[in-house]
Order: sequence, then structure tokens, then C-alpha cells
Amino acid sequence: MKTRMQPRVRWGLLVLVISVAALLVVASPMQRAWGMWGLALTEILLLIVAILPLRVFRWSFREVFAMKMPSLTQVLGVLVLWLGSYVAVLVSTVALYYFFPSGMDEVSNAISDFFTSVPLPLALFVVAVLPGVCEEFLHRGLIQYTFQGKPKWLTIIGMAIIFGLFHLDLYRFIGTAILGGVLTYIMLKTNNLLLPILLHVINNTVSISLAFTSTENAGAAYMSLREVGSSLVIASVVPFLFLLGGRLLTPHQSSIGARRNSRATRVVAVLLSLLSFVSGAVLLVNGPPEPVLRTVLSQDVAPEDLGHQLPFTVETQGEYRLELAIEGDDGLLTTITIRDHGGAEVYRITGQSLTVQSLLDLNEGEYVASVRYDHTGSEYLKVKIDIVIR
Repeated sequence: MKTRMQPRVRWGLLVLVISVAALLVVASPMQRAWGMWGLALTEILLLIVAILPLRVFRWSFREVFAMKMPSLTQVLGVLVLWLGSYVAVLVSTVALYYFFPSGMDEVSNAISDFFTSVPLPLALFVVAVLPGVCEEFLHRGLIQYTFQGKPKWLTIIGMAIIFGLFHLDLYRFIGTAILGGVLTYIMLKTNNLLLPILLHVINNTVSISLAFTSTENAGAAYMSLREVGSSLVIASVVPFLFLLGGRLLTPHQSSIGARRNSRATRVVAVLLSLLSFVSGAVLLVNGPPEPVLRTVLSQDVAPEDLGHQLPFTVETQGEYRLELAIEGDDGLLTTITIRDHGGAEVYRITGQSLTVQSLLDLNEGEYVASVRYDHTGSEYLKVKIDIVIR
């Protein structure tokens, strides 16, 4: 009879490498060829990767994938922890949009387009339910099981990094790492795989619902330092949400050691909350004024596409700097025109690919930046336009 192998982190990392290789070699071609159905097969593949090693390592299914009926209090704790993680991820998203607006916008639009490529019920099943089950079996089940005997915070940080890397997207790394850390914390506190599955499903369901209800945005959601500051102020509630959620997961924990750790955790939570609030307030007060117009357009232009109207408001008369970059395919000319509220032309430029900086004398009032395309072909042509007036 084969000897049961002891859980070791190296075995979890080996399974991670195998799963990532499967994503790159097998899953990516499936998703490109079959879209949402390819994603469904990908999740089933991950579930197989999570379960098969049990026979090799001689591990118990019930021990690795521990599940039991949660209490209503624990379910409420999961909801509170999800809210805390959602706000924390939102702050990281706002910060990333500030530093990388174009890249974040491309990733966001690609994900939204993928979600909405099928009817909502199918998207909910494939993008919320299947990943919630299959990815949690792999991560909070098999891989986290190999962290047995390691310190709690080392496990949380390690599993957070693993979950972030697993998604193979630098722009999404911080958000998925935060989510992975919270999911790991829930599993450590309860040893009940159903609870991280629940949070994962809730999180993905909200993302899908937002994708189906949001309106199309012509330009990227540029963020200012003041908006980053606002998000940090809001995030000052996150440590307390985590405290409350953790308390609800284990409401009857009352040992002396637990109470001592709870006091230390509360002190850390208060310090983190103050740090978030103060740093956000500083950015709100001292942040530079927002540009009067800042947007990026990245799209495939059809021959019949007429372009875009980008209204903006100038509140103070003065000299403003225009920073403009256009990157277009051969056969596509782009014209940028700025007019005041009376229709008088303030600025005009036409080109295929160019980068310019100009000074504009703008009076107080309403303006419109118009984008028009001269399409000489019969196929879709790509263009990316970055406009900033400050």
C-alpha cells in the first residue's frame, strides 16, 4: 500500500504550476475558439486538477475539501467580509486607473464584453457559479491544504499572491490578491469550503450584474488624485468590516488567547483605518485640480462610424494646455475639433498618428471636443486617442 504523503507547500506550488500551464496551453485556445463555453470547460479542467492529486498523495477528500452546513451568522459574516473586500478592491482599482488608465480601460472593456457575450443566466452560471466552486476547490481546498502548520498570516499572504498570479493579469493582480487573501482567511477561520465558495460566487455575481447594467463609456475612466483620496477615505471602514466579519465567522470563540489576539487586531485595525483616512484627506485637500477634459478612446472604427462628442466645462478663464495623442491604422484619418458653446471653433487638427501639445485660451463656459473619422476602407480599423486639457 502506498504511504500517505505529508502536506507540503511545494506540492501546492507544483499544482499551481500545473494549473497555470493548463490555462496557457489548453484553456486559452479553448476560450478563444469557444468563448463562454471554453471558459466553462476551463473551470471543469481546474476542478479535475484539484481532485486528481488526492489519489497520488493519498489524501482524504473530506479532509482536503472540508464542507459542512454553515450557520446564518457565518453567512452574514461572509457578506460583511465581501463588502469589505469589495471596497478594498475598489480602492486599488481607482489607484490603478490613476496610474494606468488606458490599460485598465482595455482590460475592463474586454472583460465586460466577454461577460455580456451570452445571456445573463448563462453568464451567471459560467462566470459566477463554476469559478466559485472549481477555483475554490483548487485554491482554498487543495493548495491551501498544503500550507498546514504554517503561520496564519504567512498562509494568507502566500495564498493571496498565488491567487493574484493565477489570474495571469498584472492589472488585476492586486484586486484578485485581496480577494484571495479574504477567501483564505475565511477558510482558516471556519475550515468550511462552502463559505469561501459563497463569497466567490457573490463577488462574481455582482461583477457580472454591473457589466450587464452599465452603459457603454466612450472613453477611459481617468481618475484624479482627489478621487484616489476620496476612495481612501471611504476605505477607512474596511478594517472594521473585516473585524466584524471575522467575529461573525466564529461568534463563540472566547478563550484567553483569542481575546488577547482580538485586542491586538483591533489596535491594528484602528491604526490602518486612521492611516487610510488621513492619507485620503491629505490627497483631497492638497491634490492638484482635475483636468477640464481627460479621456482616452480605444476602438475598432467601422466605415459608418461618425465619431464622438465630448462635452466639458471650463469654470475659470485662462490658458490651458492641450495634450493630444492619436494612434490610428493606415487608411483612417482622425479630426479633433474643439468648439465653444456658440459653435466657434477653438482648435482643430487632423492626422493618422501624431502627438502634440498646444496652449488654448479658453473663456469660462461650455465646450465640446468632437472626434470625427475619415475612413477610406471597408473593414474595421483601430484607433486610440488620448486627450487631456488642463
